[in-house]
Formats: sequence, structure tokens, C-alpha cells
Amino acid sequence: MVNNNDSEAIKIIIGFATVDTSSHLEKLNDIMKILQNGKAMNNILSVSKKEQLLENSLIN
Repeated sequence: MVNNNDSEAIKIIIGFATVDTSSHLEKLNDIMKILQNGKAMNNILSVSKKEQLLENSLIN
């Protein structure tokens, strides 16, 4: 979908893969917990490099 409205810019893209037909449900649940956590999302959106997330465990 293309959106020409600047006020609705994409801020985060999430991709993941699983090894079987059911483990994705647990991972989706984990992702939803992070997305619903205001502090975690502020931390994620405030970094400028992915290494900052990995090094500082900002989503925990």
C-alpha cells in the first residue's frame, strides 16, 4: 500500500521467521508485548543504529 500522507510515516518495520508451524504464535505475542510497552517503544524509536538496540537491550 502506498501512502502519500506524511503524517502517517512508517516508523518501524518488523520481520521474523520461525522454524515450524506453531512457534510464530509465541513470537508474535512477544512482539505485541513490546509494541504495547510505551517505554520500550520510545527506546526503540529513539535509537539511530540497530547496534544501539542490541548492545543496550533497550527493549527489555
